[in-house]
Amino acid sequence: LSSGEIICDEEELELLDIGTDATSWIWTSPSGNTYNSQSVMIENQEVESGVYVLEASNAEGCTTEEEIEISVFDGASIESKFLVGNTACTGDTIHFIDYSNIEIDPSASFFWDFGNGITSTEVNPLYSYTEVGEYDIYLEITSGDCPNISIDKTVEIMACRQELEGFLNAKLMPSINKGDFNLELILEEESDVLIEIFNVNGMNFVSETFNKIEFLQKPYHLEEEGMYFIKISYPGGIQTLRTIVAR
Repeated sequence: LSSGEIICDEEELELLDIGTDATSWIWTSPSGNTYNSQSVMIENQEVESGVYVLEASNAEGCTTEEEIEISVFDGASIESKFLVGNTACTGDTIHFIDYSNIEIDPSASFFWDFGNGITSTEVNPLYSYTEVGEYDIYLEITSGDCPNISIDKTVEIMACRQELEGFLNAKLMPSINKGDFNLELILEEESDVLIEIFNVNGMNFVSETFNKIEFLQKPYHLEEEGMYFIKISYPGGIQTLRTIVAR
C-alpha cells in the first residue's frame, strides 16, 4: 500500500497497490464506499479520516487484505524551504529567505531557530552571528492543524575579516539582488587588487586583477540563485563580502 497518510485542505488522496501480482482490487473507505481499481484518486471533499481496507486478488483466486490509516487535518500542507548558504562570516547580516508555498494560507506562522538559542517568528528574518562555529538552522511553518514538513540546515560561520593595512573600504550595492550588483572599492593608496567571486561550494566564477588603483566601481552579473562570496585581496590584507541572488 502507498499513500500520503496525512491529507490537508485542498489535497487529494491517492491509494495505490504496489509490488503485487493482483488482478483485481476492492478498496473500502471508513464509511463503506468501495473502489475497484489498482490506483484510486479521491477528491479532497470526499476524503475520510480512518482505516481504508484493500482486498486484492490474483489470477489464481488467492486473496490478501491490507489496511492503511488516513488522517485528515484543517490547514495547508507546507514544505518548509529557505535560501541561505552553507558558509558565512562573523559580523555579516544574513538574510534568511523563505521560499515555501504559503500564498494559499497567509495566516501561516513561522518559527526560526538559528542554532544558538536565538529564535525568530518573522517570515524572512535578518540575523548576524558573532561567534565562529557550525550552527544548525531550523525552520518550521504551521498552518492550521495540518502537520507540516520542516527543514534544517547546517551553516558554518567563519572569521573572514582580517586586520587591514592601507584602509580598504569595500561595499556591494545591493547586497541582495536579482543577479546584478555593483562593487565599490576605495583604498588609502594605489595598490594592486585581486577580485574573486565564489559560490558556497567554493566554485570560482570571477578572478580578475586591477593594477595600481585607489578607486573602483564595477558591475557584476550572476546567473544562478544562491549565496556568493566576493574575496578582495590586496597588499594590506583580505576582505570578504557576501551577496545573495534571489529572483
